[in-house]
Amino acid sequence: MMFGQILYDVEYILNTGIEAITSCCPQLKTFSIYWNVRVTDTGLLHTVRNCKHIVDLNISGCKNISDRGVQFVAENYPELESLNLTRCIKLTDDGLKQLLHKCLSLQSLNLYALSSFTDEAYRKISLLARLRFLDLCGAQNLSDEGLYCISKCKNLISLNLTWCVRVTDEGVISIAQSCTSLEFLSSAEHKILIYHTAFIKGAQVCLM
Repeated sequence: MMFGQILYDVEYILNTGIEAITSCCPQLKTFSIYWNVRVTDTGLLHTVRNCKHIVDLNISGCKNISDRGVQFVAENYPELESLNLTRCIKLTDDGLKQLLHKCLSLQSLNLYALSSFTDEAYRKISLLARLRFLDLCGAQNLSDEGLYCISKCKNLISLNLTWCVRVTDEGVISIAQSCTSLEFLSSAEHKILIYHTAFIKGAQVCLM
């Protein structure tokens, strides 16, 4: 385990456990409490109060984290580089937009299996000039218009659009023409015509 890193993949740690760990280890830079349904916004409040140097945060599967919790993250971690919100199903557009307005150093953002966000929030991803890895698998409300805004993230090298059912050739072409450093693209076969992938020279393209 790397210095400054604590990983949890157990289901039974409560907010009090998060408080104890973070208060004793204030130099943490990487903190992962994935798939812990017992942790709530209070756990994140303890984290941001006690650990001021987090740059990599994984709260995937923490289904009781709400917009209030991610607001704590947004307000306290402007230098955050990696954030995994997979299946944080209580989050809404408001929470995501707060993060995108304040965590401008993000290089990796995982929004896997979050179908409730709308284009209003997805358009704000364009604020992340340093973004390199973006997972939007299952973004059912993402449209070509939202993807066009995301195409302004010109440093993207990996983009997962699997099961983004509203995305068509038009949206993917905007990505291909703007994100010329792209190395990996995954998308839903029934919406994307394979000949358009020729725009992404040298990239690995997965059409499921």
